[in-house]
Amino acid sequence: MLHVNFQVERYHLDSLLVKGTVESIVPVMEQEQPPWARRRVQYFRVGLQDGTELRARRVVMATGPTRAQMANIPSWVSAIGESYPEGALQHTVKLMHHLPLSQTSQTQGERPCVVCAEGQRVMVVGGGLTSAHVVSIALQQGASHVTWVMRKYLQLKQFDVGDVESLVGRYAHVEHGIQMDGRAFLHQFYNEKSLHRRLAMIRQARKGGAVTPEAYTHLQPFIQEGRVELRTYCEVNEARWCYRTQAWSLCLSTGGQWRGHVIWLATGCKLDVKSPVSVSLLSVLPSVLDGWPCVSESLQWAEGCPLYLMGQYTALQIGPHAVNLAGGQAASHRIAKHIRHQLRQKHRDRPDDTSPEGGARSKTEEYVLQMHGLLWL
Repeated sequence: MLHVNFQVERYHLDSLLVKGTVESIVPVMEQEQPPWARRRVQYFRVGLQDGTELRARRVVMATGPTRAQMANIPSWVSAIGESYPEGALQHTVKLMHHLPLSQTSQTQGERPCVVCAEGQRVMVVGGGLTSAHVVSIALQQGASHVTWVMRKYLQLKQFDVGDVESLVGRYAHVEHGIQMDGRAFLHQFYNEKSLHRRLAMIRQARKGGAVTPEAYTHLQPFIQEGRVELRTYCEVNEARWCYRTQAWSLCLSTGGQWRGHVIWLATGCKLDVKSPVSVSLLSVLPSVLDGWPCVSESLQWAEGCPLYLMGQYTALQIGPHAVNLAGGQAASHRIAKHIRHQLRQKHRDRPDDTSPEGGARSKTEEYVLQMHGLLWL
């Protein structure tokens, strides 16, 4: 947040910031075109939750799958036969807009997100950074005990900066008996023309959720004193809600049982491009692979549609790191370069330069080099 505030101040963006929730993005098409020409977007109508409508010639959608409809719900939840209070079992997607403010909300007078009541026993399911945040907030709000359950081991790494080591480490793997480092992986990815193959490479490279060393260090004293119980390689097999005691009774895959009051699912979200925000864009929707949009190389929603994407939705072009800072930086390079090119074409006041930066440098090499921007850290 400090970095964001610094950039806002540096570029005098205060007057441009609008606080709101986008409900719809509606493209308005150009009307006066020859019958044989492809229809292009003239501008977008961006509707906010409070009824405000904004107009923009270009839109950058730097969001991810964070709506309730996209929550990844484990199968054991749908098998629960009893009715239970809404607050007894929730998904962290409901906390997405509160978690970044959880440390400052009390000082600013805002109501903090409620994870549990004082004295309650809490279970958090998931092994990513969000799960660690929820465990921390539950402790702050007076939980008597927190059980932290995850399918695999607890992976510690720097969530964003650590992914830059992927250039030499994280994507390293053996293929056809040949050891490939991260740089070779990126070269192979950007040279791959088949999006189906790219999707397979993304799934191969993804390592699952991770927790930063700082977050774990904060929780370690509570783990050592027994207030937080860490259960790795563990899943929930069955859950039952007792109306009389107002408590859960869970059977775990490791053979144990758990009884408590509140369950939080930090199990991530399913990627689905057909979200409520994008439903009005389906007329110009690109082809989709398992929810992943096949955006253009310049990260446009579709050719002739100046809606640009960032984040996880661009993984088929940016790579497995699209969701993190390194991927965000790479996406910013592509989007800014394409917008500059479009403006030059329109105004014709500068020489057109469609070649990659560096003259004869290939696009593949350019895309790989864009990943080096964070190495100064």
